[in-house]
Amino acid sequence: METWYVAANPVILGQGPKGAEPVTIVADVGTGDVQIQFMDQAEGWFTPTADEYTIAADDVFILDRSNCPPVRILASGDAVFQVWGVDPTYFEAAS
Repeated sequence: METWYVAANPVILGQGPKGAEPVTIVADVGTGDVQIQFMDQAEGWFTPTADEYTIAADDVFILDRSNCPPVRILASGDAVFQVWGVDPTYFEAAS
């Protein structure tokens, strides 16, 4: 069984190469949400404005990783999530 990640432990996935398989994100949001963020040119993180990048209800999200910049998956509040289909490159330390 995959690990459930919490707000203190975002998951960062490295750049997705051409032809990379998609990953599955399973979200149990409680009273929070799960955001899918992308790295910008200054190596900061942003959440696109499109609704599908903020998971606000318990759901399963398929993320296409082919030709994709680094991605951070971040929970807020009491939300938790799992990532299936790839080993996370590393975990960002809680600040």
